[in-house]
Amino acid sequence: MNGNGGMEFVTGRTAESARRIYTWADATQYTVTFVTQPSNRSQVVVRSTCSRRWTRPS
Repeated sequence: MNGNGGMEFVTGRTAESARRIYTWADATQYTVTFVTQPSNRSQVVVRSTCSRRWTRPS
């Protein structure tokens, strides 16, 4: 952590990771984000669920 720039690095990396996951979950038809309002979403905890309409590919 400190070797990569400390808190600034960690905060940026966490924000980018959360952004990627939320972007994927929002764009995917078979996932639903638990917190739907982007301004209320955590950068640390990301939760999504698979829709019951989705079926596993054979």
